[in-house]
Amino acid sequence: MTLGADNYGIISTGDDATNVLVIFDGPPPSPVDTGFPSLPVSLSPAHVAGAPVMGREAETAELHASLSGAAGPGPIVRVLTGLGGVGKSTLANHYADVHRGDHALIHWMGAESPDEIEAGLAGLAARLDARWAETAPPLAATWATAWLGAHRGWLLILDNVNDRSHITPLLARLPEGRFLITTRLATGWRGIPTLAVGTLAPEAAAEVLRGAGAGLDDDAAVGELCRALGHLPLALDQAGAYLEETGTEARTYLGLLADDRANTLRDAANGTARDRTVSAVWTVTLDRLAEQEPVAVELLRALAWFAPTGIPRRLLDAMPDRAAAHRAVGRLNAYSMITLKNDDGDPAGARISVHRLVQAVTRTPEAGNPHRGPAAVREGWTNAVALLSAAFPAENALADTATWRLLLPHIDALFAESADEDPLPLADALFMNTAVHLIQQSQQHRAVPYLVHVLQAHARDFGPKHPSTLTMRVALASAHEESGDLAHAIPLFETALADRRDVLGPDHPETHTSRVRLAGAYEAAGRPDLAIEQLGRALDDSERAFGRNHPCTLMARNNLAHALGSAGRPDLAIPLYTEVLADHEGARGRDHPDSLTARHNLAYARGRGGRRPDLAILLYTELIEDMKRVLGPDHPQTLGTAKQPGIRA
Repeated sequence: MTLGADNYGIISTGDDATNVLVIFDGPPPSPVDTGFPSLPVSLSPAHVAGAPVMGREAETAELHASLSGAAGPGPIVRVLTGLGGVGKSTLANHYADVHRGDHALIHWMGAESPDEIEAGLAGLAARLDARWAETAPPLAATWATAWLGAHRGWLLILDNVNDRSHITPLLARLPEGRFLITTRLATGWRGIPTLAVGTLAPEAAAEVLRGAGAGLDDDAAVGELCRALGHLPLALDQAGAYLEETGTEARTYLGLLADDRANTLRDAANGTARDRTVSAVWTVTLDRLAEQEPVAVELLRALAWFAPTGIPRRLLDAMPDRAAAHRAVGRLNAYSMITLKNDDGDPAGARISVHRLVQAVTRTPEAGNPHRGPAAVREGWTNAVALLSAAFPAENALADTATWRLLLPHIDALFAESADEDPLPLADALFMNTAVHLIQQSQQHRAVPYLVHVLQAHARDFGPKHPSTLTMRVALASAHEESGDLAHAIPLFETALADRRDVLGPDHPETHTSRVRLAGAYEAAGRPDLAIEQLGRALDDSERAFGRNHPCTLMARNNLAHALGSAGRPDLAIPLYTEVLADHEGARGRDHPDSLTARHNLAYARGRGGRRPDLAILLYTELIEDMKRVLGPDHPQTLGTAKQPGIRA
């Protein structure tokens, strides 16, 4: 630097650079001779000195151990990575605030771009000598870098670094410096120790929220709200500020999230910067992703519909451009929008996790938002359906139980958020297969919501009385019945019987089956009188339409006998059971499984009637020997029969 006799000069900052004028009242300061400032700590303008930071004790201790140790051959650098809003900057400033005595100077500076880094260094120069405040930033930054190189014991906080290359020259020029870097970039730091900053523990999250004060006496509501916000510090701060400003209770805020999530997560309370809301912070990240890898934003919109954890990476093999899909995963992981788990011992392979609040925001339409417009959100849902559907083999998908175990949590998550989406045949087919799979796994209670959706889809597409709609109504009624929910099952069975009688006719086998199923529900509900009435009509209709030995007739006669026995009328039940046994043995032989079942039912009725227990024991004794011979001694039916009172197996 050359100055004239009047202490001013023209400085060229490089090729094609603008010349700058430097003016000092006296000789320019020497970076070597300039001492430390009287106020050694300068932190982020947003940081409140002494403010408590909940749940970061372990991270603060780890930073202290790494940044206050003996210097090595190169700079001491620690990188805090994590999702936007997770509290990286807060943690960095908290560490500096708590451990300010460990460093001769602490200087915070934004580092999103080379220009911001230059401005931050120029700000340091002005702290060291106020005259640099009137000087062009490039020259002041150069002088500050020289000062840092001439002194020891300082700590620079480089906040929100977007590109490692932006800070590489600075680190190279200051080999004995100490740096604390915050960044959303989880990758690209090879050779530099990183500390991933996660969400808060539930207890710490509750304490952050309770910092808002009034309206937070409901511990259950506070915990529920913390879970809804994913224990994310920025979201908790945003919610807390709103609760404090409006006097709203935690449960009311939960309702706002459910009813108007887009506005709730976008709006800021007075005194809160609007670019520091959850929605705004992630929009900035999505802007960068859209510039670098547009498929990454599309992929995130699909991942938003899955469960937050355990998303199989192999699902992405169904995407049209697999190479672009894997690049997109890399970009999302780099910006901490997702996390990857690569466990060699995991038979399902690599898994993807997405913070639940990132998912909630991503799938919430917002007019005017380039990444979350209604059409874009709908496209994300459609792509999620397509990825899940493509994961099953084209043939015999229901038999692939391993894939069902892997994907069912994600189908459940997709289904739970799909209520407002327009019809999509591929989604209806996926939900139908899910219902069938759950029924096959004896999880009827879980199948019910899927069957409700499919029934509504059939009624919408084919009409309320179309045969396929009637079949779905019976399937839903059966699932309710097997789940023990007779209050919902019986009206559905009644409607199905009436509609099948009208559409198919009174003598159709499916009409007959509906009447028998309705009678069974009546009996289970403790109304044997209604069950007997329906089964009597079913037996008369079946004998007239199909004949005495038709399976429908035999089923009706057997069920009527059971209902009469349940009603305390063994005198009427036993003759019917006797007829059923005679018909089965006459048509199929004594050893046919249906005949064995009929013999068991007759023996049970005689024993339950109490009139001839000796005869019942005799029937059971003969039956058990035939079951051992025909079915085998370890068959469940054989073992069950052997447990009857008075039987010696």
